[in-house]
Amino acid sequence: MPNFDRVTNEANAVLNELNSIIEPNVLNEKTKSLIQQMLLVIENCTELIDAKNQTIAAKEDIIVQQTHHINLLQQTQLLTQQIVNAPKLREHRRSVVIKNLPESTKSTIAEVAEDDKEKVEKLIDEIGAYSQVAACYRMGKKVDQDGKARIRLLKVLFQTSSQAKELIMNAKKLKGNSNYQKVFIRRSMTESELAEESKKAEAMQNRIEELKIENPQKKYVIYAGKICEKQLDGSKPVPVRNEQLNINFTGGNSEPMDASKF
Repeated sequence: MPNFDRVTNEANAVLNELNSIIEPNVLNEKTKSLIQQMLLVIENCTELIDAKNQTIAAKEDIIVQQTHHINLLQQTQLLTQQIVNAPKLREHRRSVVIKNLPESTKSTIAEVAEDDKEKVEKLIDEIGAYSQVAACYRMGKKVDQDGKARIRLLKVLFQTSSQAKELIMNAKKLKGNSNYQKVFIRRSMTESELAEESKKAEAMQNRIEELKIENPQKKYVIYAGKICEKQLDGSKPVPVRNEQLNINFTGGNSEPMDASKF
């Protein structure tokens, strides 16, 4: 294969020879020879161009193959992750999380677990759901950052996902029940879902700060997954009208649950 620098030098040499001919209109032997040399240079250049094109095409093929392999690897990783997460996902689908259900005052772990289960079963009876508790346990620390005692979240697992769904769908019946005024029930969520909820909650909090500037005479809170205006008479906060962020993203007591989440 011709060397590109050598071919360039040869072409320049031929051009210089042609330029040095005193009578360019006369086709002498030297001119014929130089033209033949130029044709050879052109042929060599063509070979170089063809070789470079082949090299480029080969590199493009390698890139295509590597991209294909990367896609296959990503699909394999995704499938593997789905297989690993499948048991956790099944657990989430048959679980709910209850907020503000009072902590047990029992002394032993077994007694506390039994007491929590009884409280959940009583709550289920209150709202008339047909859901059988398979297990339940508290999540988080017993004290907050200031060292004050707090009511931990209670995760409840049921026999089937349909039982968890039924409890969520009936949770709205807690409204007006004086025994469960602050109790809130939502579906159990994965880590990615919780991260997304956290982002939405942060966006809502930022929006509340904007609303406070726009309407300093009013007070706003996040209530039942929506940005709401606090009422002076102490009644339930009212959702802000035409607010884009007002969506029910937890599926809790306030509105029916999206069945596709189970």
